[in-house]
Amino acid sequence: MSSLRVKESRSPIEISSSEQIIKLNKLHVTPVNFSLDAELKYGEPSKVAVFFLKLDEKHTFCLISVDLIWISNDLAEDLRNKISKLTMTPVHRISIVASHTHGSANDDPDFDFGLATQSYVNTIKDSIISCVNRAYTASFETVVFKVVEAETDKVSINRRRKALFIHEGKIRFRTQNLPNFNAPHKHKFRKLEFRRVADGSLAALIFHLSCHPVADPASTVGADFPGFLRRFSQEKDNSNIPVGFIQGFSGDLRPKLIFKPRTLKDWILELIIGKRFRPSVSGDSATLAKTILKAFEEKNSRATELFDITPVSSKEEKIKIKLESGQTLKKELCFISWFFGEMKFQFLSAEVLSGFQNDDDKKHICIDAGYANGMVGYIPTSEDLLTGGYEVDGSRKKFGISRRISEEFALFLRDKLIQK
Repeated sequence: MSSLRVKESRSPIEISSSEQIIKLNKLHVTPVNFSLDAELKYGEPSKVAVFFLKLDEKHTFCLISVDLIWISNDLAEDLRNKISKLTMTPVHRISIVASHTHGSANDDPDFDFGLATQSYVNTIKDSIISCVNRAYTASFETVVFKVVEAETDKVSINRRRKALFIHEGKIRFRTQNLPNFNAPHKHKFRKLEFRRVADGSLAALIFHLSCHPVADPASTVGADFPGFLRRFSQEKDNSNIPVGFIQGFSGDLRPKLIFKPRTLKDWILELIIGKRFRPSVSGDSATLAKTILKAFEEKNSRATELFDITPVSSKEEKIKIKLESGQTLKKELCFISWFFGEMKFQFLSAEVLSGFQNDDDKKHICIDAGYANGMVGYIPTSEDLLTGGYEVDGSRKKFGISRRISEEFALFLRDKLIQK
């Protein structure tokens, strides 16, 4: 972890929080993003967790973690405005972060994915508002804010690699959904602990890492591995503290589930195209969560207590996304920044590729989040644009993006993310 200067005096932090299950049933999730030929299965339940952070009398922030694939721009705007009026919190200090679990449905009619029913969308809205109400009316507790960091290469891997494939009788070479062991990737995970000053017990917990939640088998409704992170953490602490999940820049990262050849055909295919992913099976999401938690128990994990959370600032920007054609995307990128002294949060309404992952600078611990406060689609780096593939080209039609995102915009965003 970056070397942070420890101050003698501690700035007070207060927290109130709440967590509840999103009560979904088969009526809500029938023609959605799941295979219509398969019977739906139910995994770890999807939940909402709400955290109000009071840094001083002038600055209260609301962070909402919800087990969804994403939240639409319209729904995010509607909810944030309602929450602002309900809690007297400025809109730019309210952020709704989806875990990106594929065990949920698409709530955005602008996207060419199986659309959720209106009753599903209403359930999401009601669940979030209800949980916000509970957290807002709960008593604030004075806490110590601690960041625990761990690393392991056993959880996630880049899913973009060039390999041979046959199309219309012709052999071609292109970027595909295949494990890329050589792609640079930061295997850094964090958990944000809020411990009560009175006795040191946990009042709330938030995980931050980058990995597609696709470890549940296909057609499974639920929270995937973030749900098991929540359950195992609560069981270990023997409490029902709210546990949130902030999904990082994981647009090209997925669980490291590698296919093992068994037959001659398998070995021949591996010789031709290299390693492949295997389908997720029951138990993968729980195993992944246990691997993450184990990494935090290793000797090389590090904890930093934040003694100084001043100065405090927040900012929201709506940024036009320039396309290769020179036009701009209809949907703007929502970019929210929160600064708490040594801590910097950056929330983006996009499926951001991992090349944008931000190293800590000498002044800040950086918590970068995708899938927050809306969704515009994939944002590739300038390097990703050179290699093409699903995230650059194949997904554009589904997200209503007519042309590639421009290199100019990719470089602009890179600079903006690392600005102090």
